[in-house]
Amino acid sequence: MEQWIMTLIMPNFGDGGFASDLRQAVLKNKHLDDVTKDRFKKTLSDSMQSNINLLFIGHEDVGLQTTISAIFKEIDKPQLREEQHSRHSGTISRFGLTGMSLWCCEISGNDFNDHQKRFQVRSLLEETDQNGAPLIDLVIPVFNASRLQPENGIQLLNDWILPSLGRNPEHRLLMLANHTDRLNESLSQLGSLHNMVQDGELNMDVLSASLRYQLIERFGIDTRPLFCATEPEVGGPFNLIKILTAMVSKLSAEKRPQLLNQLLARGLSAFAFNDGKHVYQHQIENAIFDSFFPGQKNGGRVGDRLGSNLDINGQVAGRLIQSGVNRILGLSHGAL
Repeated sequence: MEQWIMTLIMPNFGDGGFASDLRQAVLKNKHLDDVTKDRFKKTLSDSMQSNINLLFIGHEDVGLQTTISAIFKEIDKPQLREEQHSRHSGTISRFGLTGMSLWCCEISGNDFNDHQKRFQVRSLLEETDQNGAPLIDLVIPVFNASRLQPENGIQLLNDWILPSLGRNPEHRLLMLANHTDRLNESLSQLGSLHNMVQDGELNMDVLSASLRYQLIERFGIDTRPLFCATEPEVGGPFNLIKILTAMVSKLSAEKRPQLLNQLLARGLSAFAFNDGKHVYQHQIENAIFDSFFPGQKNGGRVGDRLGSNLDINGQVAGRLIQSGVNRILGLSHGAL
């Protein structure tokens, strides 16, 4: 009991992590007032005491494990090999990190094992934490985009997820359409490929719209898949920074710093290849800024400068948060 109380009083910020570095930068800064410094200390302390739970689920051919390892670098290959052995069992796997639990349910096609896993998934989705909130913060169903079959995503949601996700399920749902790099090959096999880039982009939009409208019609939820390639055959991953942006944005304000405190993918080699529809680096900064300055959904920006629309405390805090986010992602300011 004494050890448990001590953990609550002294949260583990880690050495050289996002929370630790930001906390030190704030405390040492001479331009921030004491009220702002206390706000940062409390927010970071609360975040470091929180625990994020993410559930990844999909069939064997969707690249479930490579998706996890592409984002979270603390998950090493021996752990993935262990999960590979358990995919044919009737249990879902859990990877325990500091301040985070990653749950992985790989659907094997074995009726008996999958029935057991479906029961476990539904129980997990219905479980609550000590505050009565859902235990699972985000459910991340992954399907194979290259198959050009949006009904696979519909079936996964209908059979495994939506019955236990509760009200407003889209708030806790992040659908990934992986293997986007193979979409052009699938189109070519269908004899419909005329321009690889344009057709690939067009069909991503078509598949996304098709799935979205089917979800609205059948389940009354408005969401669309995020197209990605977490381990492409050629080149770096596609839309990895968009996945990370969606995770940060969908998590509660309290838990966002905890996510960036993990050992994540970093650098241009991981994040440079994306759809370019938004400045995702800015969106991550905005979401983190909102954790400390609630209601500032756009980061209090004027142009590229985070917090510049606020007083001196907001402006200085914006610079510190930008620096911390850029460092943890291994990016220079305004790189993406």
